[in-house]
Amino acid sequence: MWISFKLIRTEDLYRDTNQQICRQLYLPRMTLVGFEEEIRRVSGSTKPMVIVSGLFYWHEMDLGTLDDNSSFLIHESEDSLPVSYVEEEENGFDKAIQAIRHELNLN
Repeated sequence: MWISFKLIRTEDLYRDTNQQICRQLYLPRMTLVGFEEEIRRVSGSTKPMVIVSGLFYWHEMDLGTLDDNSSFLIHESEDSLPVSYVEEEENGFDKAIQAIRHELNLN
């Protein structure tokens, strides 16, 4: 399964940024462990990872429902590695940014 992603810097959480998500990684099997390993590899982070979608946390069963080419935003904070699912709708990118900000208590 192919997953699209974009690494988001802290300053991009507060301003309009390019919404193009152009990097991809391949996961032979969609498992939470495999997903976490690949996200850590591409981000270069060993911090605790949390997967969010809107105001909800994701678990392994949620990852199993993804379509090929699902998109995520990745942000490395001081304490954690929030990974936010980008919904396939007009304001999906903005919702993903908001989910990261909410997770980091930046709202």
